Amino acid sequence: MTVPSRRSAVVRAAVFVLLVWPYFFLLALIPEVTRLIANPLIHSDSVAPSQAIVVLTSGTYSQRQPDIQGVTRARKAFQLYENGLAPIIIALGGSRLPSDPKISVADSLGAELMRLGLPSESLIVSDDASGTFHDITSLLKQFESTLDFDSVMFVTSAYHSKRTKLILRKLNLHSKVIAAESLVGPYWHQRLLVLPLIVREYAAILYSRIAGYI
Repeated sequence: MTVPSRRSAVVRAAVFVLLVWPYFFLLALIPEVTRLIANPLIHSDSVAPSQAIVVLTSGTYSQRQPDIQGVTRARKAFQLYENGLAPIIIALGGSRLPSDPKISVADSLGAELMRLGLPSESLIVSDDASGTFHDITSLLKQFESTLDFDSVMFVTSAYHSKRTKLILRKLNLHSKVIAAESLVGPYWHQRLLVLPLIVREYAAILYSRIAGYI
């Protein structure tokens, strides 16, 4: 059996992008259509005083710099902290950086929170697992004797908020989920950038249902 070369894989990926991207562009021109697709993914509870704020990690661009989704989540979590709604923030996510497996995405997010002004004594990094479901179940085991998870706010991106809420319900938790931002922006280029995230999230929800995570 012939193993496809890396070059041919790149060519196929480029062809796929060229074929699919125009449809994303057309959808992005119509904000109502984008909202119609995005709304089922969004869940955001009202904020309330809590024992802790858990901010879920996204990706990273470098060893200590989260991607734009991670930065947005960190800023929202820090805003809630500054408003006196919780005494600590837990940066959650155990995926490792390819450039340095000793550093987790939670380490990167924690560094961003401290750059925003979070005192080190108010930061906890939890990076024992990887993937939203496993991150949360690992967190439960780590803090089951010290935290009331019905009094915890989970902060994540809007597109990721519904799946997070479904996972918490599967685990019989009534934690609040706070969307870090409005998913559908007013400009077409903002909607164009978010459409691939929406498509990927629907695939993640389908996989989570098959795997029994939600």
